[in-house]
Amino acid sequence: TVFAFTLEYILRAIGVGADPVFASGTNGFVARLKYFISFYSIIDLLAIVPYYITLALPGSIVDQYDEYLRMARILRLLKLDKFVPSFTLIDDVIRFKWNSLKVAGFAALTLWIIFGGLLYLFEYQDAVNELDDPVPIYGCIEDCTMMDRF
Repeated sequence: TVFAFTLEYILRAIGVGADPVFASGTNGFVARLKYFISFYSIIDLLAIVPYYITLALPGSIVDQYDEYLRMARILRLLKLDKFVPSFTLIDDVIRFKWNSLKVAGFAALTLWIIFGGLLYLFEYQDAVNELDDPVPIYGCIEDCTMMDRF
């Protein structure tokens, strides 16, 4: 599949001069440069480059985290925006409600910090870190271990 993605990427890089989005009033070099720095081109590049890095540098840090980098291929689904209007709807909601989302995010972050600080204040001297006795017996009849209770 990586080879198909690579072939598609190369063919689009070659044919980008015919795309009116990138080639409007510019020469081929500028059109390709616009394409290479576009959002979807960077997503495509992030989807295929880790494979070639692992081939070139076996045992490197990229090879160790290859499965995580391959998950970047999921971002290619964003290209379906042309065909599935729900992505556009999500983008429109975020754009139109950006100030409300910032306020809600700030409130959530503030509450997280406050309650995290309170939890630390009330629990920092607790060195035991055990469950309180008696532990409720959920579904055990007799002679239950801790693993049976949870």
